[in-house]
Amino acid sequence: MTYVKNCNREPEEGSMIEKWEEYTGENCPTYCSNANCGNKLDDDNKCGAHVYECNKDGKLKSKTIYIVPLCKECNHYTNKNPMKIDDDYLLAPLNELNKL
Repeated sequence: MTYVKNCNREPEEGSMIEKWEEYTGENCPTYCSNANCGNKLDDDNKCGAHVYECNKDGKLKSKTIYIVPLCKECNHYTNKNPMKIDDDYLLAPLNELNKL
């Protein structure tokens, strides 16, 4: 289990979900990776969200940017709250995805 916080930045070129799937070898989850959200991740609602790993209180652990599958609501720039991610394997380092 880990916590993440949105990283507000310009979108990357191409689908971050597709790169995430290629890197992890997994299909995009059916539901948002935020453990406190039950939104379904369908084609209109899934995002390869740019996030930082943080503590439960929102303090950043590092400046490493990760991609994690989130719904559009959780990925929205106004969401400043830490989000609980139950499975650490869901975090894919952006610098590794950009090598694909």
